[in-house]
Amino acid sequence: MCHILIELFIKNLILIKKFYMRLNVGLFAFEDESDNIRGILLLSLFYYLFGYKIKHDVISNKGCRDVLVAKFQASDEL
Repeated sequence: MCHILIELFIKNLILIKKFYMRLNVGLFAFEDESDNIRGILLLSLFYYLFGYKIKHDVISNKGCRDVLVAKFQASDEL
């Protein structure tokens, strides 16, 4: 089974005030039994965008609510 990233919404995270992305085709991520690949995929996306590992104290903006919403679609077909 694989999961397909179809929408991503980010608000008040590091330097991003508001960001929305909708993928027509989708970004494929193969699923493992532990169901951790979605989190790894999102962290890898941030690593690619910002070029470094993200630490908790860097992510949080005091007084603002940090929002990250990722919408996945599960599929048995490739």
